[in-house]
Amino acid sequence: MTSLTEMTRCTVPFAAACFIALSAAAGASSDNHHTPLPTYQYPNIYNNYLQPVVTAIDYHTRMLYLINYENDKLITVDPTSIAGWPGNIPLQHTVVLPEGNKIFVTSDNTHDHPAYIIALRVDSLDWETGSVGLTLEAALPADNPGTPAELPFVEAVNNIQAVPGLAIGSIDTNSWTYFAALLGFSIFH
Repeated sequence: MTSLTEMTRCTVPFAAACFIALSAAAGASSDNHHTPLPTYQYPNIYNNYLQPVVTAIDYHTRMLYLINYENDKLITVDPTSIAGWPGNIPLQHTVVLPEGNKIFVTSDNTHDHPAYIIALRVDSLDWETGSVGLTLEAALPADNPGTPAELPFVEAVNNIQAVPGLAIGSIDTNSWTYFAALLGFSIFH
């Protein structure tokens, strides 16, 4: 029978060698080291590089928001003013690519419109003037018009405690950071 001391004497160096070998291989991999995109060039004007921007929608007013989280700036967009926008549709989620050059918006269906995945191209972005140039690249139907929603609209069920989201509005924001493995969702109600 092998003693614990003999097993430890052989196992620990073997485990250490495996750990060092795997660590060295992972450290040598070029996929684990990325040169960050510059954010210092023209920080208030769109520059085709990583932008300090997150996007959000308001469920009730159906506005699209671009928020500069470094300079505390806000640009509000009425999506119905974008050429080709499918109409006054209920918005659901929004995602902006890390470079800030594409924004994706999803919507619910209505009796007249299907649910959409809408791709917007950012042509210009100026935080100082609060302006953004958006072009609708695609409005992809994702569900048929008139299909019932799977989740009902949020309603108060207790008169003692109201639904805060209905009183102060609802903002839904998503973020997708450069080199991140996850897409984050935040819902403020």
